[in-house]
Amino acid sequence: MTSQVDRVNAFTAAFDGAIGSDVKDVREQLCGKGARDAGEYTGWPQLGGRTVVDALAAIGAALGVPGMYDPHAEQQTGRQPGQQAAQRSQQRSA
Repeated sequence: MTSQVDRVNAFTAAFDGAIGSDVKDVREQLCGKGARDAGEYTGWPQLGGRTVVDALAAIGAALGVPGMYDPHAEQQTGRQPGQQAAQRSQQRSA
């Protein structure tokens, strides 16, 4: 005879079973192709090697949204993150 504890455990295992895979799917969508494991942020080729968040920041920077900057471009130029946005903000206020 199956106890209630065994039934609850069986239900929980069936319900939670796919969550780990689902989380990895979401992580890959946000962080890039092949980035299903923690600490991998490969970006997407169609976004210039950027993650979804970095691509959104690049679009905001290109549109001149205050405080938004393209971390990918700043990494290539050796600037500190946000330095370009801070310079633009200073130029606007001058």
